[in-house]
Amino acid sequence: MVRFELKIAWRHLVTGGTQTWLTIGAVALGAFLIVFLSSIIYGLQQQIISNVIGSIPNITITAPDYEPEPAWETETQDDREQVVSEIEATRERKRSIANWQEVDQAIQSLPDVVAVAPVAQGGGIVSRGAVDQSALIIGVIPQRQVNVVRLQEDIVSGDFLALDPDGAFIGVDMAEELGVGPGDRIRITASEGNSRIFIVRGLFDFGLEQANSSWVYLQLRPAQALLNLGTEVTALYVKVDELFDASDVARRIRGVTPLEVESWMEANESFLQALRSQTTTSVAIQAIAVLASAFGVSSVLIVFVVQKSRDIGIMKSMGATNRQILRIFTLEGLAIGIGGALLGTALGSFIAFLIEANPIPGRTFAGEPATLVPMQWEARFVAVAFLVAIVVGLASSFFPARRASLLNPVEVIRGG
Repeated sequence: MVRFELKIAWRHLVTGGTQTWLTIGAVALGAFLIVFLSSIIYGLQQQIISNVIGSIPNITITAPDYEPEPAWETETQDDREQVVSEIEATRERKRSIANWQEVDQAIQSLPDVVAVAPVAQGGGIVSRGAVDQSALIIGVIPQRQVNVVRLQEDIVSGDFLALDPDGAFIGVDMAEELGVGPGDRIRITASEGNSRIFIVRGLFDFGLEQANSSWVYLQLRPAQALLNLGTEVTALYVKVDELFDASDVARRIRGVTPLEVESWMEANESFLQALRSQTTTSVAIQAIAVLASAFGVSSVLIVFVVQKSRDIGIMKSMGATNRQILRIFTLEGLAIGIGGALLGTALGSFIAFLIEANPIPGRTFAGEPATLVPMQWEARFVAVAFLVAIVVGLASSFFPARRASLLNPVEVIRGG
């Protein structure tokens, strides 16, 4: 009997002609938009995450602020002045981690922690002749730093892993401002007043204007000397196994150290909100397309029911049951859903692959190079689109199928 129902459903679709193809096209459009928009949004988010989050640590650990405890009740005016003086001195003193090696070992033993790197960081000025440029001095152990942040792929010239105590890596914008390149000498003066000459060993381009114009990488020990840190560091950078598990790992780290621990998600809440807004907008557009497809399928199937009312009446008068009529139109909806899914996902995947393989060059608002339409296709987008298209086909056929199954054969034949 199912074979009979399939045959009738197929005949309805074939004789439907343009109506059938328009309905399949409506479902295909919904499936296409799911694959295409999902690929764009995902690609855009991955590009943003790569440019913004890739150059910063997943988790940053710093020393807590130190505040002396003034006992105003028992102090004389001289004591109060001494306390104020201590507070001002504290503000000038750089926060640092003295026992960072112990903390380092404790963190590396935690699950989901991939790598840890110590950092000595502070403000300063980089100069070449009469040209000065404000800078953020970043002292690192190169072999460990490349394991926690994206660095190697952003090096324009030089070997970052070969950075020596007399060398420095600077951004391409800073190099242009100072008029220097690899092999040239620059003077770095820390805000603490210490100053010395370094040789530019290489350049980097993070795609971020602030980083390219102000960051300066040195080896850890020379940076510690410039910043009056001794053997201490200002932060520990942590890389986790899964980027979006950073907050969970940060909570576990807080359980083994009293230091301040902040994940990239906590530090960039507005950035995350922007990503969520992009996803919400994409889902809303896709939902509208799916609803429009469902309405189109349902409308065409209702027309089928009206056009085939006499045929339905004859089939019922010959013994066809309501369940069989219901299955006929349900099969039509399923066929339309599968046809639309195949057409839409194939077209969406083809265009996504085409754009991904041939990226369109563009620039960010900051003027940095970027892909104009960042596309990243994922198999899960096709799976979702295919499932949604079939559900749309089946759901949209329910009311027309029910209407067809409830037709009175006598009234239909008399009216026909």
